[in-house]
Amino acid sequence: PNINPNVNPNINPNVNPNVNPNINPNVNPNIKPNINPNINPNINPNINPNVNPNINPNVNPNENKNSSPILFQSVNPNPMIIPIPLANNYLASHLNGNLQNQAQPFPLNMEDIKNKKIGKGFRFCSELSQAGKDSQGNIKICQDTTLISLSVGGFIGFNLFGVLDGHGEHGHFVSQFCKEFFIKNMVNYTELLKISNGITTTEELYNELKSENFSYISNLYEQADTELATQDNFDYKSSGTTCNIILQFNKHLVCASVGDSRGILIYDKGDNSNQGIFLLSQDHKPNLPAESERIALCGGVVNIIQDEYGNKMGPPRVFKAGCSHPGLAMSRSLGDIDAKEVGVISTPQIIEYNINPSTKFMVVCSDGVWEFGTNEQVRDLGNIFYANR
Repeated sequence: PNINPNVNPNINPNVNPNVNPNINPNVNPNIKPNINPNINPNINPNINPNVNPNINPNVNPNENKNSSPILFQSVNPNPMIIPIPLANNYLASHLNGNLQNQAQPFPLNMEDIKNKKIGKGFRFCSELSQAGKDSQGNIKICQDTTLISLSVGGFIGFNLFGVLDGHGEHGHFVSQFCKEFFIKNMVNYTELLKISNGITTTEELYNELKSENFSYISNLYEQADTELATQDNFDYKSSGTTCNIILQFNKHLVCASVGDSRGILIYDKGDNSNQGIFLLSQDHKPNLPAESERIALCGGVVNIIQDEYGNKMGPPRVFKAGCSHPGLAMSRSLGDIDAKEVGVISTPQIIEYNINPSTKFMVVCSDGVWEFGTNEQVRDLGNIFYANR
């Protein structure tokens, strides 16, 4: 008598049979509960859409990092600006470059040139740079820096020209730092000599430096390593730079170099034969006898990397014994503090040359040029400018 024969005892009269008990009626089934409907799920919230990911934010795009200044010297007192773009096609075809008319004359005041205020016989200088590409075809950060500074410290005819080719993760910072360090200290040194020694002419400045075998220049390179150690904003232990700087004291050229950025000078032999090539610097490669001997005495090893089949790859490099680092492909550099533990040094090699009536021009380049062009090819390129002076 207590059971209603019209009611199914297996159905709960308080539950709507048309509602799924596993679905919350207060939640829209078309919206994922953990996704903000105002955020596009296809956009990474950690990437700024206004920033180009292919541009390194730590590199100033307006910073001058040219790699191959082309520098001209002549004792001819009548100066003239040379149109530099005409050599682009030659460089593109002979040195595998793609310059696209990037070459521009270094801006000099024509009145200064005409009045010879920048030194006896100075005619023209220019600088040029192009970033390289990696094995995947991506454009790399240009780590090269050029140095062109005229009438340093107010000494007319005392000019600086050079190339610093950075390497390692922060090589572009190291090369720029060393360039600024060198200019600043040369200016300070000239000011000191004016006050302490009464030196007022470029010839007196040259004689003062030469009387000490240019020890101030050598010490300046080594001090750059010490100064780099105080920098906290970039890695100087495994990053470094070459440094080839030519100091011009009117007719005197003094080249101080570490690394493999090379300077050459072209002159007439006077016998109707090919023009002579004078090496202003030597490439400091680890396999040179004197260099490898020093490295071995310091516990380093000079080897060429091999692939899995035993095939040699690339140039000779400096390693710590039993290690795969630092792997530096030069025996002298600025920075590279880790490599200094195994015989890599920052002492520059110094070579002198006196400009004379046979002198034509000089060229200073990073290995980005010398790996693709011989001294003779670069000489021929320079002659295109010289012939159209």
